[in-house]
Amino acid sequence: MSCFLVQLTVLVPGILAVYCVAYIWRQYQIRSSERRGDGVPPSLPSKDPLFGIDVYLQINKAHKQGRRSKVFKEQHDALGPTFESVTKGKGRVFSMDPANLQTICSSKFAEWGVAPLRLEHWGALIGPGVMDTDGQYWKHSRGILQPLFRREQVLNVSAFDVHLERLLGHLPPDGSTVGLQPLFVQLALDFSTEFLLSVSVASLSSGPNEEASRFLKAFHQASAGVGRRTQLLGWAAMPWGRSF
Repeated sequence: MSCFLVQLTVLVPGILAVYCVAYIWRQYQIRSSERRGDGVPPSLPSKDPLFGIDVYLQINKAHKQGRRSKVFKEQHDALGPTFESVTKGKGRVFSMDPANLQTICSSKFAEWGVAPLRLEHWGALIGPGVMDTDGQYWKHSRGILQPLFRREQVLNVSAFDVHLERLLGHLPPDGSTVGLQPLFVQLALDFSTEFLLSVSVASLSSGPNEEASRFLKAFHQASAGVGRRTQLLGWAAMPWGRSF
């Protein structure tokens, strides 16, 4: 018991010191923003304003329930088009303001990057490319893909017809209820693989297609793994099991 008390007397002051330092640093960031005239958006209420563990747990739970987008909408409804939040000790700004989106995606695109957030976490699935790099590497990757998205190429939807017909073939002729979400996922996968790779996985084709089923299952597992890695930030390098 005495050993436990000794450890407790060391641990508690250490935790308090960490919280104090984090609080002082956060206040310094806020004051610096105010002095620069940047403006400080409203903050998402949190029981743990320094590390935001409760916010992370809430979003993680909503993600598992398929409600993450709904939770974000509720937060925007309550706080406005732009707000800030602290998750796992890192400050984040969420915005749906058209002016902010135009600045980030167009007028000042070169000043904003995605590599620090995505490259480490997405690299296991897609490697470095147009989705997770910045600067010259991004320009090179974009140049490779750009011919695929020429106007005449995008407007040619004839290749879409065969996949749509296959989807319609999965609808019950008696008009009974059917879940469309899995079919739409397969439709998007079939068309996008043909559009980008010239060969479709044909997951909607009639009859069993074990290869397409394995590919679709692996794709979903990999996408879910990348999503978890992105959410956990600093824990991205931890092992995720053989399925990932």
